[in-house]
Amino acid sequence: MTAAAVEESPAGLVTIMHPPEGAKLPALKEVFVFGATTAGSRLTINGSTIAVHAKGGYLAMLPLSPGENILIADAHLPSGGSARVERRFSVAAPFAVLPLSPLTILKDSISPSDDMLLSPGDIVRVSFQGTPVGTAEFAIQGLEKHVPMIETGSPPQGLYEGSYIIPRDARVRRADIAVTLKKKSVKREVVKAKLTVESDSIPRMGVITEDTVAARTTMGGGYDIFLYKGMMVQLTGKVGTQWRVKFSAAQSGWVKESAIQELPRGTTPASSMVTNMKVMHDKDSTLISVPLAEVLPFRVEQSLEPMSLVVTLFGGTNKTDFIRYDPVDPLVQLVRWRQITPDTCQLVIEPRF
Repeated sequence: MTAAAVEESPAGLVTIMHPPEGAKLPALKEVFVFGATTAGSRLTINGSTIAVHAKGGYLAMLPLSPGENILIADAHLPSGGSARVERRFSVAAPFAVLPLSPLTILKDSISPSDDMLLSPGDIVRVSFQGTPVGTAEFAIQGLEKHVPMIETGSPPQGLYEGSYIIPRDARVRRADIAVTLKKKSVKREVVKAKLTVESDSIPRMGVITEDTVAARTTMGGGYDIFLYKGMMVQLTGKVGTQWRVKFSAAQSGWVKESAIQELPRGTTPASSMVTNMKVMHDKDSTLISVPLAEVLPFRVEQSLEPMSLVVTLFGGTNKTDFIRYDPVDPLVQLVRWRQITPDTCQLVIEPRF
């Protein structure tokens, strides 16, 4: 079943929201499992009874084992029927230091493992686990033959890592990356991932195709900015199925590939002048109208001391001469604007107490 699969009967359903289908988890002994079922159902996962909230949600900690794992959730519904959903994923084996001989590089430990599309100035980070107390390096086809890697940990445990900053004039397409470990003999392995480096002088643009999608701080990191259907974003890199999107000179995030449609090369990045705003009150609400020529990514943050709402418009350039206030508005006292970078404008909304 896919990550979104739900077994459903006329009387109810059961879902598993985490872990996702096909996930590759680190060496964990147990994992949080959560989802929902029809309120009033009796739920078991792999035979263990799981407490269900009165509204149908559930959260449990379940044991794991290295290798392939399967969760089978069975809901026995109040109507007398049943529903089932299955979730398959893998768990990495626990870390173990390799013996001093024979000379070994663990293929499954080599990172990166996903193809990369990067730009000059980006950093390529390479790591692997191998025989301890060796000398390691990596090479990038067409760019660099000898990039030193250091062995981390004290005492040494055979974990090697290194990095390479892509130079300004670099251009490669699906280049191989290979790691080498030396200790009396020599061991070499080619990394699964391929590296493409292209010029960043012609913007690569995309448009958001899902109603709502989160941009994360890093791949697999926390939510940072929410993007909405129709927003245009600049694509500055790709690793596996994650696009790096640029919001401003100082702000970027990672968005899943399935939520973005690439636009023809040469498409101009979204930008807009932030012109004269209006503050309009109606019954128990206030509308602040900000005219924009294009739909821009934005962030809204609340501050308590002092009390305010801060709206950051990425791609916005201030051209505000005045703000038209509603004289009887009991909610908004002041709206201020500031240009925090050449391509980012902020609005600060101060409520009336």
